[in-house]
Amino acid sequence: MVPSTTEFDPVSSVYVNSIMMFLRSVTFAAIALCSVVALPTGIARAGTEVPITRIDFAGAGGDFTHRTGTFVVPDRDTTVSAYGGLLRRYDVHIAKMIEVTNAVWCAQSADYQGVYWNYEAESGDRFMGQFYISCTTACQIVQAYGRGRPERTAIYHRGEGPEITFIPVLNLQGDKVPRFLKFVQTLKPKCIDNLCPGDVMSER
Repeated sequence: MVPSTTEFDPVSSVYVNSIMMFLRSVTFAAIALCSVVALPTGIARAGTEVPITRIDFAGAGGDFTHRTGTFVVPDRDTTVSAYGGLLRRYDVHIAKMIEVTNAVWCAQSADYQGVYWNYEAESGDRFMGQFYISCTTACQIVQAYGRGRPERTAIYHRGEGPEITFIPVLNLQGDKVPRFLKFVQTLKPKCIDNLCPGDVMSER
């Protein structure tokens, strides 16, 4: 006899539950592979720091799987070389957004999906665009490029803080640099709230 769709099938129920538990364990394993632990403040610096005015996470705003972060830098020109090589300040800023997305947001829960970054130059006066970094992308980049030494990072939450953590930087050396530059070119800055990349925020 074929059971009706309204009948409870305990065998099917156990099978479905087993599948769901397996998928969840795989998801948590992937998060563990990408996640980092906040390191004590006494650890040595990475020597890779570039000036950052502020990194600030907003509240949930009803969306508990994403966050919006503001990434503010003092630079008037983000195209200058960061360390005397091919990497520009702009590229290092994008790398930092990925590092923070992975370590500060995505590592917390398998349900979290990504961060919308509002990128601002000239200490917040010039809007550089919004970039979405998904947890999947952040994890893939961390795995692909590997981790360098921890870098001191100050994080604000809803304007409060800062919380000081040490987050490993992406290992951008050698032939990884041109690969990362190509990846950065695939990230297209978006307009938000009538602000578009290059707009002076004080004029809005």
